[in-house]
Amino acid sequence: MVDSPSERAKGRSPAQRNRLALLLAAVSVLAMGAWLTDRLTHIYVTDARISATMVALSARVPGWVRAVPAEEGAEVQEGALLLQLDDESARLAHAALVQKVQALEADEKSLRRRRAMADRQTASRSARQGAQLSAAQAHAQALAHDFAQTKADYHRGQQLLEGGMLSPQGFEQLKSRFLQARDEHAAATAAAQAAESELAEEDAGRDAVMILDAELEALGRRLAEARLEVEGAAVRLADHQLRAPGAGVVDEIFVDPGEYVAPGQRLAMFHNPRALWISANVKETDLAHLSLGKKAVVTIDAYPDVELEAALSRIGTAVTSQFALLPNPNPSGNFTKITQRVEVRFELPPTDLALKPGMMVELKLAE
Repeated sequence: MVDSPSERAKGRSPAQRNRLALLLAAVSVLAMGAWLTDRLTHIYVTDARISATMVALSARVPGWVRAVPAEEGAEVQEGALLLQLDDESARLAHAALVQKVQALEADEKSLRRRRAMADRQTASRSARQGAQLSAAQAHAQALAHDFAQTKADYHRGQQLLEGGMLSPQGFEQLKSRFLQARDEHAAATAAAQAAESELAEEDAGRDAVMILDAELEALGRRLAEARLEVEGAAVRLADHQLRAPGAGVVDEIFVDPGEYVAPGQRLAMFHNPRALWISANVKETDLAHLSLGKKAVVTIDAYPDVELEAALSRIGTAVTSQFALLPNPNPSGNFTKITQRVEVRFELPPTDLALKPGMMVELKLAE
C-alpha cells in the first residue's frame, strides 16, 4: 500500500518540512525574479492586431443591380467581375457612337480617294501643259532667230535697192520672207503665251486639291472627337461592372440583385490576404527603445503555440489622440497626465497560418 503525499508529509520531521518550504519559497522567488526581469527588460504589447487594407468598393454610376456573381469569402483574381449593374442604355449609347465613327471613317476614306484622283488629274494636266509650253517657247525662240535674220536681210536689201545694187524683184523676195517670218514669229509667240495661260489655269486647278485637304483636316478633327466620345462611352459602359481591384478576398457584399444603387454607395468590402501586417499602439515612453527594423516576437491568440518574428517597418508621426473625432483641448484647466500611445507597424514574415484581419496579437520586444 502506497502512502499519500499528506501521509508522507506527516511522516517528515519539522526540519525536513522547513527545508522543503524554503526550497519552494526560493523557487517562487526565482520565478518571480525571472518574470520581473523579463518585464523590465522587454516591451510587451497585448492589444496588437492583424491589419490589412480593407477596400470599400462602390460604383461610379447609378443603376439596378442585375447580378452578383461573386460570393462572400471567395478568393478572386484582379479584374474578376463582382457585381453587374443594368447597362442597356449605356450599351446602346456606345453602339450609336461606334456607328457614328464608322460613318465618319467611310466619309474620310471616300474624301481621300477624291483627293487622290483630283491630285492625279491636275498633276497630269499640269505636266502636259508644261510640256506644251516648253515646246511652244522653243518654237517661238527658233522663229525669233529666223525673224531677226530675215529682218536684217530686209533692211540690208533696202540699202542695196537704194544704191542700185539690188533689183526690185530681189528686194520683193527679201520683203516677202521678212513678212512671213514676222507673222510666223508672232503666231509662235501667241501660242506660247496661250500655253502659259493654260498652264496657269491648270495650276489654279490645284486649289481644288487644297480645298479637299482642308475638308480632310476638318473631317479628321470630327473623327478624333467622335473616337474620344466612343472611349468615354466605353468607360461609362465599363462603370456598370464592379471588378476586383486586385487579387484578394471578397469580405462582404452589401446589395442583392434587384436593388438600386447610387454613385459612391458602398457595395462590397475587399482585402488582399497576402498583404497583412501587425498594427500596435505602444507607449510614448517606449519610443526611445524602438527603431526601424527592430525585431519582435509575435504570439497570435488563434495560434498560441506558434511564435513568429516580425520587423518594425513604420513608427507613427503623431499620437493616436490627435486623430480622435472629439479631441480634448482641456478648456477647464483640470489636467490629468495620461501616457499617450503611438501607432507602429510590424511586417509579418511569410507563413502558412490562416491569418485574418482583426485577429489579436501579443508582441514582445527587447528594450
